[in-house]
Amino acid sequence: MGELISESPLLGVFTNYASTVVNYALALAYIILLTRFIPLTQYGYYNAMLALLSTVGLFFPTFGIDNAIAREGAMNHARGGTVYMHYSAMFALSLTLTLAYSVTGLALIPVFIKDGVPAWLMGIVAVWAVYTLIQGVNNALNFHLWAVGSVATQGVGLTLGNIAFRVIEVALIMLLRNVYAIAVSYLIGQLTIAAYYMGKVRQWPSLRAGYGLIRARVKEYVNMGFQYWLAAYLGGISSTLMAYLVFKLLGPSASGIYGLTLNIIGLLSGFAGSVGAVFGTVASHGYAVGFDVGSLAKDYSGGYVVVGSILALTAILLTPLAPILHVINGAYTAAVPYVMLLFATTPASVVDGVYMMYYWVTGKGWLAVERSAVGAVASVLTFIALAHLMNLYAVVVANYVGVTLTLILYWLNNRPWGWRLGAVTALSLAAPMASAILYAMSDPALTWPIPQLAVLLLFTLIMLLVKPIPRRLITDAPRRLRVILTPFSR
Repeated sequence: MGELISESPLLGVFTNYASTVVNYALALAYIILLTRFIPLTQYGYYNAMLALLSTVGLFFPTFGIDNAIAREGAMNHARGGTVYMHYSAMFALSLTLTLAYSVTGLALIPVFIKDGVPAWLMGIVAVWAVYTLIQGVNNALNFHLWAVGSVATQGVGLTLGNIAFRVIEVALIMLLRNVYAIAVSYLIGQLTIAAYYMGKVRQWPSLRAGYGLIRARVKEYVNMGFQYWLAAYLGGISSTLMAYLVFKLLGPSASGIYGLTLNIIGLLSGFAGSVGAVFGTVASHGYAVGFDVGSLAKDYSGGYVVVGSILALTAILLTPLAPILHVINGAYTAAVPYVMLLFATTPASVVDGVYMMYYWVTGKGWLAVERSAVGAVASVLTFIALAHLMNLYAVVVANYVGVTLTLILYWLNNRPWGWRLGAVTALSLAAPMASAILYAMSDPALTWPIPQLAVLLLFTLIMLLVKPIPRRLITDAPRRLRVILTPFSR
């Protein structure tokens, strides 16, 4: 499928995911230092602040204008046009909203103090405000690369940013020994990405042209992108509200454990995001020239859900080594079972990333809204109902309920999947869940590592027999990747 974009889609998935892998390889040192030098309660306050700031960001909506601009820009490029006007419009929109968002975030300082957050942590809000502005610029640059199909270049920029972020973070934790080290390093990572992307794009957008395009077509853009925006908006509310509810209902220590858990499972959720991003650019270009995007969505979800499951099973097998090797220390070791249980949702995240992009590209926005509304409401209500009975395990149950309902909706709305895709998806989700539950609900001395290793090997053997990855996903990949994936392809 490399004929649809300028760089190999499979290479794009792995270079985008490489940024996550590099990030977490370097994060081993970060987690060791975090759990030794930064008190759990202080880290809990930090995560609660970020959760509220993220929630406030939902009050600065794009109403889908950014989604419509991105979709139209990619299709225009596929037809031989330029993306400059759409790039300028994306820059104008991102800069305007992030500026307003940053100023509002600064105004929340009295709210944090009222909630019991120590006053000496308020400087983090200022660092966050600058980070948000730089991220807004990067959003426009990232769109330019995505729209022209430079998906591998995107991945390189993210990788460089993550290297800078983690190296600085480790150095600052040893120097400062507080959460300011984390906030400042995030800012430096975004500045690194901005410098690399600017060097590749080499074209500064025009604010006048950008605002002009938005003014001329704002009604059309809202009509085109509103549904997908609303779907993403509901998903954002669910995740940020969940993080803040953990703090309010279970306290700062639970918030710290949950924050570390989310940080670690990002190692695999980054893979799902990479698959979705690359599928989005391939599907946008393909849709513009009449390609069968529905068939492509089935191939991507059916192929990459298996890769996601193998990654999840491997991560679940290795996670209990973290306290043994002193990667996670002290009170933070309580995060281990939650990390394993939430790693198990990775395969579902892959399917979710592909089909949300599919709905966006093909204009089926209300199906995306339905999926997000059901998932968000079910997850949040489940957590609220179970929080005082199950403590943090309520988060796991809430996630599993949301994941199950989401996959059922995808199956109902995109039939026929066929027995192969349905069976592969179900098995890819069930295997890591079973592996994690065996550890969390039993005596670890009896249920690790033999059962987890057995599930991983059995699942891999079954997939080698089923061969779920379509050949067309790997034909234009670099030779080394083809060698690894060919045994799983048909």
